[in-house]
Amino acid sequence: MILLDLMMPRMDGLEAILKITSTDPQTHILVLTSFADDERVFQAIKAGALGYLLKDTPRVQLLQAIREVSNGQAFLHPAVALKVMREIYSGGRSGSPLAMRPPKSIL
Repeated sequence: MILLDLMMPRMDGLEAILKITSTDPQTHILVLTSFADDERVFQAIKAGALGYLLKDTPRVQLLQAIREVSNGQAFLHPAVALKVMREIYSGGRSGSPLAMRPPKSIL
């Protein structure tokens, strides 16, 4: 399991995720960063990160995320999970009415 930031001195975190997962696709990656913008979140997840947390995450939740990602489970900060759900509901069309609320079958 690798815990990494998206902002690193020698290599961008997204580039690192791509290199790591291309070398060893079974590596579990947890991102811990201060960036919650849609573009970085989706790029990190698409690149292969199993978890995405913000640096304001409480210690207990960080430890839980480390355990779960180590075991191959996904773990997302609640604000990040909401962004991902909105993207899925909108079918990738941000700003869609479905992006603001889940389908009735989920309520």
